[in-house]
Amino acid sequence: QVWSEFNLTTEDTTPFFSGPAFLPWFRMGNMRGWGGPITTANWMESQKELQIKILARQRGLGMRPVLAGFAGFVPAAFATH
Repeated sequence: QVWSEFNLTTEDTTPFFSGPAFLPWFRMGNMRGWGGPITTANWMESQKELQIKILARQRGLGMRPVLAGFAGFVPAAFATH
């Protein structure tokens, strides 16, 4: 959703995301596109839904979850848009 606000298409962003086994490194900014690309939007949507459930559960247990901020790395196609 965020990337579409910058006129990036699915074709622009798909090579950017790492495969599921490499998400911790991707989220730390250590790599991009490794073990991927993730080929279905359904996987991305399911991850979003899972994260919403996890956050709701944490809040239900009285926790105050801390969400990651913008790490500063973007798809290569960002430079051309």
